[in-house]
Amino acid sequence: MNYILIFFAFVIVLIGILFLIKVALSTKKINKVNNTNQTVIKVSYSPSTEKEVKKIIHMADFPIAIDLAVEHIGKEINMYITAKQKNAIYLKRLVKNHITCEYELKEEDYLVFHHGGETQLLICEMDKSDALQLNFGKIDFSKINTIGESAVLRMIFIPNKKVNIQMIFSAPSKSQLKEIAESMSSVLKNYDCRVSPNKALAIEEFNSPDFLYKIKV
Repeated sequence: MNYILIFFAFVIVLIGILFLIKVALSTKKINKVNNTNQTVIKVSYSPSTEKEVKKIIHMADFPIAIDLAVEHIGKEINMYITAKQKNAIYLKRLVKNHITCEYELKEEDYLVFHHGGETQLLICEMDKSDALQLNFGKIDFSKINTIGESAVLRMIFIPNKKVNIQMIFSAPSKSQLKEIAESMSSVLKNYDCRVSPNKALAIEEFNSPDFLYKIKV
């Protein structure tokens, strides 16, 4: 009997190790992107940081994107502020003057959204004033497990245009994906969000190292 329990324990551990190896190899492959076209600054999320970032958005007179992300390993919530390379000096100046917490300039290759298994992308638009009133603290990331699941809220602000809102989720199974999507997207229930019909293209465009350049201004 003990031998059977030891055998099953060994199998479970082996499956866990193989899953982690698969995630690591997938991440290594997908992280081969070039961020030379955009400047990205990473900050840890907190209510005070949210206010500071929204102040930067309000002041910026150039295209800017904000990502609120839980990546595929861990449950930490980070914020990424992205601008076109030509606006880098202005973004860095705004961050230096208004962000009080520690921040990191992402110069190496990186990817906010790591996907595997089932994925879904929600898209909607809203006025800038409505977007800035969204309470990031009410977005429920609690359903995301520590390993193998990820989700990102992306807000793209273009001067004199409606704000493009994207929510993207990834989980090993459809049931887990549904649970994450329903809990997180409830903050957008008053807006007309739609599911992207082409998941592969949506993920490719979302993870593009120059996604701001693909938006017509």
